[in-house]
Amino acid sequence: MPQPAILCLTFVLLRAAAFVVSGGKPFVDSQSLVVERGGERVVLKTLTDAQEFQGFGDLEDGAVFMAYSTDTEGGASTMLSVYDFARHKELLICELGATGESAFVMSPDGSRIAFNWEDGIYLASTRGLLASLRKGPVGCERFRSRFRLVVKCNTCYEPEWVGPATIRYNGWERDEWRMREVAVAPEQ
Repeated sequence: MPQPAILCLTFVLLRAAAFVVSGGKPFVDSQSLVVERGGERVVLKTLTDAQEFQGFGDLEDGAVFMAYSTDTEGGASTMLSVYDFARHKELLICELGATGESAFVMSPDGSRIAFNWEDGIYLASTRGLLASLRKGPVGCERFRSRFRLVVKCNTCYEPEWVGPATIRYNGWERDEWRMREVAVAPEQ
């Protein structure tokens, strides 16, 4: 007959696996980022009234990426983090500055994040991100090594994925806003 400790550990591992395998898409409900997995509603992050979500999405390994404004003066910084379902906790990537009007959107396959920042539209690879975070803090300097500038412009906003390798964004050109698209190469 199995020992009670083994039964308890087996139950915990099966429950963690159910969260990852039977996943639903994350969504915002009031000030909270929520996901329904394994028949349960899980609150991943609740923000204050002074904060807002700037982006979120499923990573390829079943974790959830989150970008949300800080509640510091000016609100021009964004906290980047990952919710790890196996550990039931948020793992901080870093606080990225100068992001007041930035939006962060996950690629359809969960391998990259597109976002507008400082001088254009960037991509950041998420491959292996959760494994790196489980070993310890990544920090902004190391995370920035994953960034790649794909469109250089000072007035690019609202990036969105319109296919597995195409990003649409709103840019200021010839005295008017125009929707533009850029093809992005797959990761090497």
